[in-house]
Amino acid sequence: MQIVFKTRHFKITRRVKIYLQKKLAKFEHWLPEATFIEITLEDIYGPKGGKDKKIHLSIDIPGERFIHLEEKTSDIYASIDIVIKKFNRQIKKIKGKTIASRSRIRKVLGSVGGVIGWVPTKLAARFRPKRPVSTRDQSRLGNRAQTDQAEAEKEETGVVKRKKFDLSSSITEEQAIEEMNALGHDFFYFKNKATDKFTVIYRRKRGGYGTIEPKE
Repeated sequence: MQIVFKTRHFKITRRVKIYLQKKLAKFEHWLPEATFIEITLEDIYGPKGGKDKKIHLSIDIPGERFIHLEEKTSDIYASIDIVIKKFNRQIKKIKGKTIASRSRIRKVLGSVGGVIGWVPTKLAARFRPKRPVSTRDQSRLGNRAQTDQAEAEKEETGVVKRKKFDLSSSITEEQAIEEMNALGHDFFYFKNKATDKFTVIYRRKRGGYGTIEPKE
């Protein structure tokens, strides 16, 4: 795991750096060695103070999409604690996906092993099913695969999910960015408090954020 520190109008102390490294160390056994984490610390208002101690994490995990997390409070240690909690939630999601994926692979290997009678020893040992897969289960898996494929083909041509949101309350663009980062998404739909319009805010590839609003 490689960690890079960046600052904007913020003098990073050895104590802050060690605090962050200790917080991130507990995730090391869950993250691939090639994981890259960029930490940006910023003191927005400087001597004026206020809710301006900001931390931004950009995490590049091999095989996963980029994760961007951000938090801002009046104390840098509080900001670090909150953003680490957000990171922990993201890691739990990734762990859940990994466990589910391994479970599916175990089922497939059990089915394939029953049909061809052989799978590579190392691969089989890693994903070996807990019990032999019966002929009935093999048939069920085959039918399930055909059903999934048929459903996937249907999904390509229509709306597959509809989601409803409560947009009765307006929020600021800053609050929308915080919500988007907390969810780990690349865009967020909200009612803009400044314009009273429904707005999409999104993360730009070159850095920063952009908005999309309807014309008058």
